[in-house]
Amino acid sequence: MKNTLFTLAMFSLAAALALSTAGCKEDTVSVPPGFTVSSVTASVAPGGDIVITITGGTSPYSMTSGPDTAVATADLVNGTLTIHGVTGGFTTLKVGDAAAATATITIVVTGAVTADLFPLVFGHKYTYGGYAIAPSTGTIFPDPSNRYQTVWTVGPAGPFPGSTVIIDSTRLVHPLLGEILVARNLVILKNNLTGEFFFLQTLGPFFRAFGINRMDTVRSIPIAKPEVGIGGTWVAFDSTYVDSTASSIRLQIFGEVEDGEVITDSTATHSSHETIRFRTWRRITLNGTVVVDNATTSKLWLQKDFGPVQILISEDTENVGHFRIVKDWNF
Repeated sequence: MKNTLFTLAMFSLAAALALSTAGCKEDTVSVPPGFTVSSVTASVAPGGDIVITITGGTSPYSMTSGPDTAVATADLVNGTLTIHGVTGGFTTLKVGDAAAATATITIVVTGAVTADLFPLVFGHKYTYGGYAIAPSTGTIFPDPSNRYQTVWTVGPAGPFPGSTVIIDSTRLVHPLLGEILVARNLVILKNNLTGEFFFLQTLGPFFRAFGINRMDTVRSIPIAKPEVGIGGTWVAFDSTYVDSTASSIRLQIFGEVEDGEVITDSTATHSSHETIRFRTWRRITLNGTVVVDNATTSKLWLQKDFGPVQILISEDTENVGHFRIVKDWNF
């Protein structure tokens, strides 16, 4: 009798283990593979299409946000996402599955960007946080109390036809001078047909660094040229000078539309902005030998119908540099 009971018990235990093992195996098989997209970037010409495939996860799939339909449109059928280019620019879209898995896809539409990337509306005010950068060394000024702040106010018409004044008021903590307020007027010229704009800049630090005796230091430099499209380049400045020793010194400034980029601002809500990133850089040649190359002079992250979300103004031999990210605006 005992042997019979023991045999029945062992049989029951074996059956339970078999059922348990079978159950685990069945659960493992039923778990869907991970949610994936074939690419998280897309580049397409206006009028063209590109297809991205969605697999895994839990169907059905859906588009949960975007894109900006003035730049690109999108159509999702089962796991096939077709993106259609409309006009030059940058936008994003987000896709997801029924289990809340998501993926963000960045879209570049090649060709001229015709959207207004910096509306010069009188009275518009941008407030930026960020930091100051020491001349020549590139080191960041310490700012433990987070006092750095810049306000850009779009001011009155400038001194030249088509120009506008931007009033720049910057508070920073200088290692030697303490907290200081620097106020200056910037002059911007904008081509309202193409969106290209120029800043009046001084070449004084360059002339003095290389011993070039020039009094006419102000130049109009195109620092954003949307019409060349993302990936496009331009020559912003190219001139050769002779110093007191008869050496030939050539200064070239080049511009490029580097890419589209999503920037998270420094507001309390940390909002996201779809921007296009512009960069200018310089090359200096002394008697035929390049002595400075690929040195960034500025970067601008511009959002359609908004303006500068993020700004980098590089330091030089005499002037403080600035990195700025928007934290408030009045429109």
